Amino acid sequence: MLTTSAAMLLLLVLWPLYNFVVALLGSRRTGVRDRWQRLPPRRSWIMIPALNEEAVVANTVRRALELGAGRHLVRVLVVDDGSDDRTPEILAGIDDPRLYVLRREPPAARSGKGAALNAGYRRILEICRAEDTVDSTVVGIIDGDGRGSRGLLDAVSVLLADPGVGACSAACGSTT
Repeated sequence: MLTTSAAMLLLLVLWPLYNFVVALLGSRRTGVRDRWQRLPPRRSWIMIPALNEEAVVANTVRRALELGAGRHLVRVLVVDDGSDDRTPEILAGIDDPRLYVLRREPPAARSGKGAALNAGYRRILEICRAEDTVDSTVVGIIDGDGRGSRGLLDAVSVLLADPGVGACSAACGSTT
């Protein structure tokens, strides 16, 4: 019978080894990238929650729209959560038909990032239902001062081409 200390030591040794083996086997799966190449282009929404982001929001939106190069149809929804700086004016000055702005006013505004994201998700879902594109749409989130790297949507698409994957997360850098 194992003591608690021996069991913990065994777990500390075997758990990382198990994770390494699973990651190694998963990285050798064949066909996922090929399956992704055969899929129709994905429709992607990049949601950007923004509260007083006047210094960075234009760059963040521009970079998010640039992610659409290649196989991706990208639209950006900025959820302005009641900004009282120049964020609304800056967003109004960006002339791109792929940019949508959802302005939240009090009392709904400033009730937390989760509430802002949920409002944005409901708006995207409403648009996708009207277009009958719910099943072919991916929604991503980039913070108001964040940016996605080139190739981000390709990497996400490869992961989502695997029927066993329903969501993924990626680290984004800061625009500041």
